[in-house]
Amino acid sequence: ERVGKGSEGKSFVGFGGFSGSVALSESAAAASTSPAAQSRDQKHNQSWEESQSFSAPLSHDFRLSGEVTSIFKGFKKREPVTKVKSLQAFRAYIAAPGGDGDEEGMIDDAVLGAWSYYYQRLIIDNSRQVRLEASHAHREILVNTGKKDLQAALPRFIAQWLRSQFDDSQDVARS
Repeated sequence: ERVGKGSEGKSFVGFGGFSGSVALSESAAAASTSPAAQSRDQKHNQSWEESQSFSAPLSHDFRLSGEVTSIFKGFKKREPVTKVKSLQAFRAYIAAPGGDGDEEGMIDDAVLGAWSYYYQRLIIDNSRQVRLEASHAHREILVNTGKKDLQAALPRFIAQWLRSQFDDSQDVARS
């Protein structure tokens, strides 16, 4: 027998199916479940809600600056022109000396982490120009990343980079 909350906030008792469920009053539902079961259900609901969040990484996840966050927001747009402009802005940001806030001009872990998330989505975009700009930006990232940082980040990039080497467009495959 199962006791839980319905979509309208009413408690119900049933055997896992839609038919045969009986609505209960709040006091009867609270009395029929133990405190341990209630805390287990709360943890389950909380972990389910966390697993259902499909949003992109935000600035607080990777501690990104506002400039990089606004550039990365352009990657989520639907129009290929917007993505291309954002990728060009990202390349300019990477190429600028000390553009990511590091004195040595090296790419920090926050930018690498966020780029690994977006790169795997941009490199499979339908637009050839977006894929081309993403591969150029990825090359800039690889050039400006230190060897140790690159070695740590390589597993995040390798699968999509190999996929891009066999792209239908020869321009994307060569870059």
